[in-house]
Amino acid sequence: MTRKRVTKVKKCVGCKKEFKTTSLAFTSCVICRKAKNNSRLVSNFIGSNYGRWLVGRIADHKTFKVMEFSLKGLQGLYDIYRLRKKYCQYTYDGRWSQKYELDLCHLYPIKGDEGFVGEFSPRNLLIAPSRINKAFKNKVFDAGYKVKLPPPSKRISGVNEVKNSIKRNKRFRGAVLEFQKIHKLKPPKKEDIEGVIKPSQDFTLEDIVRNESLRLGVRIPTEASVETKFTTIIKGVVDKPAKSVKPVAYDAEELKEIRQWSCSQWERDLPDAELITYTMLRTLDEEGVVTIEGRDFPVDRLLEIYLEGQVREVMSLTFEKEASASKATREVLRGFSGEENPHESNVYLEVADEDDLFTGRV
Repeated sequence: MTRKRVTKVKKCVGCKKEFKTTSLAFTSCVICRKAKNNSRLVSNFIGSNYGRWLVGRIADHKTFKVMEFSLKGLQGLYDIYRLRKKYCQYTYDGRWSQKYELDLCHLYPIKGDEGFVGEFSPRNLLIAPSRINKAFKNKVFDAGYKVKLPPPSKRISGVNEVKNSIKRNKRFRGAVLEFQKIHKLKPPKKEDIEGVIKPSQDFTLEDIVRNESLRLGVRIPTEASVETKFTTIIKGVVDKPAKSVKPVAYDAEELKEIRQWSCSQWERDLPDAELITYTMLRTLDEEGVVTIEGRDFPVDRLLEIYLEGQVREVMSLTFEKEASASKATREVLRGFSGEENPHESNVYLEVADEDDLFTGRV
């Protein structure tokens, strides 16, 4: 015989209000339990390795204005935080060691011109050898992004102020809760490690500087030492894509015309964003910029990694999520090859004239 659960009225230990429950264990109402769980998630975030790093860096910058404190902003910094660790290539064999000493270098430094501070964002951070970062210190070059510091009275005074702001500010706390629902970060625990731990992938400094130049959209000299390439990105001495250059956005009529003259049904079925990328890559607009999975890429850099057969590898490093990396890889390969299901091992490039796309000659 099934025993009927009895509903009881209890007084919440938190808000002191009465609530109904069938559970013998619950001593708090739903609202107080949710608030307690949210507080735990926020505290776990602040105590995690990433959280402590983030809090420390915000304190160094002396203002929250240096970053986009949202789910998107936290995720972007988390991605590059993890990418640096991946490039360091940690190994454990009785003790920890790493292949490279790498820093997250500010392109525009924290202590820049009077009254300004470098952004705390992926677009202003470069993964580079520590020795290069230390050599330049806070020297200002024509590179990176900066924000204006608030008046001294409104600047952050230390890590405790940052922690308290995250806990109490509704917007900051909300962003952390969104992030924690995905990642569920916790403070680290000391655990005994058994066996050997090796990095999952092997990277050279040449791999790292090439991937970083693509991520940041900076052109670097091909015939130069690795150190010169990193220095080039930091100094900004090689032209970036012009700031006025933006991803192309065809209007509805242009997209309709492209679909009308497309030879293949799969081309006509492409979503608008993918059709624009496909058209840009097929016409080989090397001065152009395309948006793939929310990120902007110069067409000439995509062509370079395509011809080298490195699209899949580079995209897996650019995007944290495997699904995004796979989709981006497919879009690049499809655009340059003109095939619906291309394979990176078969690099094939046939440049289409833009007029051909509109007249059905391709």
